[in-house]
Amino acid sequence: MQSDKQKGKFLSKLQIVSMEQRIKGALEYHFFRYQTLEKEGHPVDLAGNFKSDNERSEAARNEIKYELAAYLNQLGAFYHFICSQDVTQPVDPDLKETWYDLHKNGVLHFMDNKWSGHRSVDCPKKEDSDSVHTQIMFFDVGATTWNGEHFMVNIHEKSLDLCDLHPKIKKFINWAFKEINKKA
Repeated sequence: MQSDKQKGKFLSKLQIVSMEQRIKGALEYHFFRYQTLEKEGHPVDLAGNFKSDNERSEAARNEIKYELAAYLNQLGAFYHFICSQDVTQPVDPDLKETWYDLHKNGVLHFMDNKWSGHRSVDCPKKEDSDSVHTQIMFFDVGATTWNGEHFMVNIHEKSLDLCDLHPKIKKFINWAFKEINKKA
């Protein structure tokens, strides 16, 4: 018969495996959709009759932003998970850069909390300026650009190019789960 300690360890390992599969699968799914929608600057599978290319382009930008928001929400869940697992800052400079991006004041943390998680609205911080709130509220109007190849999000002096960040995030996630599994 298993002791409570053995059951707890088994459940903890199961949670780690489950989270790793979910995070990796969800991020790959949302990134694939993001790239699919971005390829021509228009979503490949965007259905509907549009009156103009401008209307189609606006719909495409919205679809891409939905995928970006979903991706960021998954990263937010991952961030809280690694905090709960007491993962410490990596030594590798590339991993450390992603670590900082995920933590307070980093671009991923900022975008997840202030934009996709709506913390700018429902849980504002005293250090947030009015310009942060204004930019978040008007995100659909002017905070997205194309850098020639990729969709960019620019809010309050923070820029995010998911196509540039995704390989770094994958590397970081692999590292983090190796660290977590060493402790499990």
